[in-house]
Amino acid sequence: MDVVFWVSLFCSLAVLFLGVYVFRVGERVSFETRKTFLTLTATLSIWVFGSGVREYIPESLSRLAPNWILAAVVFVPFYLKELTLSILEEKYEPSREFRTFEYFLLGYLVLSCFFSATINVMEEGISVYKPLFAYHVLIAYSVLYVSASIFLMLRKAIRYRGIVRVRSTLLMLGTLSGFIVSILFVYILPIFGIYKGYFSVFGILSWVFFWSVAIIQYNAFEIRELILRNPFTAKREIPFLSRISLKPVLGLYFLLDPLGYRLRLRKSRIEIVRYLLQYQTALMNNSEMNQDTQLRKVTKIFERFLK
Repeated sequence: MDVVFWVSLFCSLAVLFLGVYVFRVGERVSFETRKTFLTLTATLSIWVFGSGVREYIPESLSRLAPNWILAAVVFVPFYLKELTLSILEEKYEPSREFRTFEYFLLGYLVLSCFFSATINVMEEGISVYKPLFAYHVLIAYSVLYVSASIFLMLRKAIRYRGIVRVRSTLLMLGTLSGFIVSILFVYILPIFGIYKGYFSVFGILSWVFFWSVAIIQYNAFEIRELILRNPFTAKREIPFLSRISLKPVLGLYFLLDPLGYRLRLRKSRIEIVRYLLQYQTALMNNSEMNQDTQLRKVTKIFERFLK
């Protein structure tokens, strides 16, 4: 087993893990969004793993299996579009005719993959192939759907401020990184005889990571307040990925919306001060606690805010 296999296996499991993780811990996100994201990561995971193991496919299946692996990719742009509409809460009801066309296109591409009419694997090796008509249709359909999704994200980021702009930007950065890297290694470079498609897994992993952060980061300042108030409670209630990505998300918030960041930070500080005053008042009303103990408890709380 070479490094390509292990890298593909790691990225495949990591992508699937992030999908399952978001599905389990993202309670504040709608079930439909989490289900679609899980489905999307499952299809990506199958493709990434298949790309890594195809060198070990038996000779009898070497012309068929690469086409079959591509069947998982067919659904990625479709689920990406549906997920984008769900996360951004865009109200869009496609016509019956358009849905019929979508299902026809998906059916055509899937059948092309199963009947090995997408790529023609060359004698030089299983990673060397000649794109057929269906492959060009697959790339064109992917470019169109991904571009439409990026347009929706960009429009949302321009029209709205605050955490909505931050989430839209995270989604856009993830999509661009994954799409550019994937297209480069699976379509553009093969035209020039360079077959390094397995490198596309790194773009896919960064894409899914950005999306995972964007989905579960429901309110960065609310998370910050909870962590400052009670770190132990925060560890139980806030997903680990939300906690470790909080500072980068707040930094992105400041860059994208400086005025909104300052206003939201001021409001957050007011809430924290209110919490401290309420805590101090509760301690003062506790007649069983001496003054030194009260001071130690208040100091312990203040230390978290004065670091």
